[in-house]
Amino acid sequence: MTAKAPLQGRAGTERSEPNAPDHASWQATALSPNDNVAIALEPVAAGQDVVVSMSDRTLTITSLEPLGLGHKIALVDLRPGDALIKYGECIGEATTSITRGAWVHVHNLTSRRARQDGATTSAFDAHAYMRAAATALELSIPAASQATVAANLTRLHALAQEVLSFEIPQHSSGSDRDSQEVERQ
Repeated sequence: MTAKAPLQGRAGTERSEPNAPDHASWQATALSPNDNVAIALEPVAAGQDVVVSMSDRTLTITSLEPLGLGHKIALVDLRPGDALIKYGECIGEATTSITRGAWVHVHNLTSRRARQDGATTSAFDAHAYMRAAATALELSIPAASQATVAANLTRLHALAQEVLSFEIPQHSSGSDRDSQEVERQ
């Protein structure tokens, strides 16, 4: 099997080794060769070299910040508006510049779901919403939980937009079907 060329970030090249090693030796995965983000399979420390399994090869990048299990790490430098590809599918776009090795999450990406062709999503500030809701409900959200709460609010907001933009197909009523049946006879 021939190894593919290593991914190139705008800031430089990455180390790439052919033939992906067994799971015990890698910390992140990218399922498609087109992915520009990988998923952390374990918590990652800032400055840690992360071995990414990419089907037929591995890629080693340095994490710029801590990552939680299941969070995304950028495999290449990304500019605002660049598509973010995970599992071979576009999951959104970069809202700011994202450096190779950076954590990719709601603070630097936006979903493309529930948008009309070419339209941009309205700005939704999950942190402002969270603060306003906490104040109105007299809640105290621990600082350590705020990023997770904001991420969940962002997902709920995207889901609400998707649900509100869903068009319900119009079905003919029973009386219409009866008249159509009569016409066929």
